[in-house]
Amino acid sequence: MNLGVKINSAARGTAIGSPAVPDQPEHNGSGITLRQPRVDQMELDMMNLVKRFTKDESGATAIEYGLIAAGISVAIIAVVQGLGTALNTKFGAVQTALK
Repeated sequence: MNLGVKINSAARGTAIGSPAVPDQPEHNGSGITLRQPRVDQMELDMMNLVKRFTKDESGATAIEYGLIAAGISVAIIAVVQGLGTALNTKFGAVQTALK
């Protein structure tokens, strides 16, 4: 049953209302021939990008090192504060003895 609809062979594989992706390369005026990527290839590229992102643990490693550095800093501050109080008491005793 033919409804009088002509199918554009250059638009095969595209959804209704989406721009056609030509099978022939396009020229951008610079002498370089560009080929438009097909939608299914773009989807595969995006899926691969998402998979790589979910497997990437370099950010987690940086956060772990940051937490370790913060813990060491808190320990150093506690020790120095304790030493400062002890030294203040010692110098107070020396000052009292010298008067």
